[in-house]
Amino acid sequence: MGVTLPIDALFAGESLRPESQILLNTVVGELQRYPNSAVLVAAHSDAGENAAQARARSFAQAQAIVRSLEATLGDSYHWVAVGYGQTEPIAPNDTAANRQRNRRIEIGIFPASEAYFE
Repeated sequence: MGVTLPIDALFAGESLRPESQILLNTVVGELQRYPNSAVLVAAHSDAGENAAQARARSFAQAQAIVRSLEATLGDSYHWVAVGYGQTEPIAPNDTAANRQRNRRIEIGIFPASEAYFE
């Protein structure tokens, strides 16, 4: 299970916007239902910059989300941050609206069970 959030609502560059906490609080509420879970935070960009810069920026954004969630929830979760850059678009990068769709954070929750963490 997971959630997709628009990067533009969360970030100004690599820094979290102050109002991003409103969106992240909804994620916190959901994560609290699954203590000790693995949480994958994946950041994606559009094709607006070179590939190496896009990967570096998206990784920094994923790490910022992890730091924010971890500060609220603690370290009882297993956190993974991934920056995909522009490698996994969900739409063609041919219009402003499609590029905006590609700039996203995907947060996946993998509930703890003996099968996952034995």
